[in-house]
Amino acid sequence: MMDTGPTAQSGLRFEVKPSGGALGADVFGFPFKDFTPSEFAAMRAAWAQHQVLRFRGIDITDADQIRFSGQLGKFVIHPRQLQEGTHGAHREILVISNQKKADGTPAGDLGDGEVNWHTDTWFVTRPPSASILRALQLPPRGGNTYFLNMYAAYETLSDALRQAIDGRYI
Repeated sequence: MMDTGPTAQSGLRFEVKPSGGALGADVFGFPFKDFTPSEFAAMRAAWAQHQVLRFRGIDITDADQIRFSGQLGKFVIHPRQLQEGTHGAHREILVISNQKKADGTPAGDLGDGEVNWHTDTWFVTRPPSASILRALQLPPRGGNTYFLNMYAAYETLSDALRQAIDGRYI
């Protein structure tokens, strides 16, 4: 649909390029500051198709992130976000950082080494449809984030294992 570039669908100001792997696509030029309903719908369709989208070469503000993610559904506030001063007036954003403030206190939660393989917001009965990870500062090397296509994982299970887990959830 949109995988051939910005001309694949008239009126869009962005391009989606699939990763070629089990999931994922890069999005170039998405207009976070002033996206239209049709652009948001096209982005959402790309997300449904590719499961993970990387928005490349953009610089967005906290307000842009909150406006965009608010279109995806209701916010789930992590218990750490309820703590005073976690991210100023933006309690919708959980800051994950291994940096320290001038006074030596952590600049965010879940610093280096604290988060290995995990599932976001496992602590709620109905998890949100999306999580947004926005990198503000990257290390010169390392710091990689990996994603798993759980649809593909399930589809490759044996029939016996599928039957054994049918109806169960975490």
